[in-house]
Amino acid sequence: LWHGWALAGGLAAVGLSYSRASLLGVVFLVAALGARHRRRGLILGGSLLALLGLLAAMPSEYRARMLTLAEVSVGGGQQQVADPSYRGRRGELYVGLAMVRAHPLLGVGPGNYTAEYQTYNARVGLDSSHADHEPHNLFLQVAAETGLVGLAAFLALVLPPVARLFAAVGTLRRGGAPRLAEYVLGLASGLGAYLLLSLFLHGAYFRHFMVLLALGAVALEWLPAAGRAAGGEAAAPGREVA
Repeated sequence: LWHGWALAGGLAAVGLSYSRASLLGVVFLVAALGARHRRRGLILGGSLLALLGLLAAMPSEYRARMLTLAEVSVGGGQQQVADPSYRGRRGELYVGLAMVRAHPLLGVGPGNYTAEYQTYNARVGLDSSHADHEPHNLFLQVAAETGLVGLAAFLALVLPPVARLFAAVGTLRRGGAPRLAEYVLGLASGLGAYLLLSLFLHGAYFRHFMVLLALGAVALEWLPAAGRAAGGEAAAPGREVA
């Protein structure tokens, strides 16, 4: 019952936010749980019913906003994009790429994307306003501010733990620890959803992400012992995962 209320509240929050990226995050979570959860049939069936309910209750304005996802074309001409949000984010994307092009190794400095925005916007020429902007893409922000060196370090920090957590789910299930496998799957799915949505937002709620990442690191360290406690079958694979 509590899970049902949590699902309903989460979907309502997505609907009221009018966020296209959040809807993609929901789709990612459903796909991740449907692929790896031991009750995937129940999850997929319940998610389908919840999605149908969301579509039925979705305001027409939000439905029209979702349909604009088909307009995404980073390489197309500026006049092809009617949505002002797309136009703004395209300009922010090209400004960030200009920063990377000018300072490929170390970037323009941590936290300096906004400070340097108008300087590089003058070169790109896509934004006629004089307001400062955020990059709206965490990976672009890291690359623009700390260069390719910083981006490589960031990816080396965040991607391997997520991949290892997803791989550990099957190991734990085969080792007789299905509930622990669901806990690890929840961590991996949350981290994966954050990274996916970071394609549309800069470093927002980053401390929450680091807390999840720390819990994932603890889980990876604990997996060998958990495998032995579950019967020994998961001990060796768990050690490889950790």
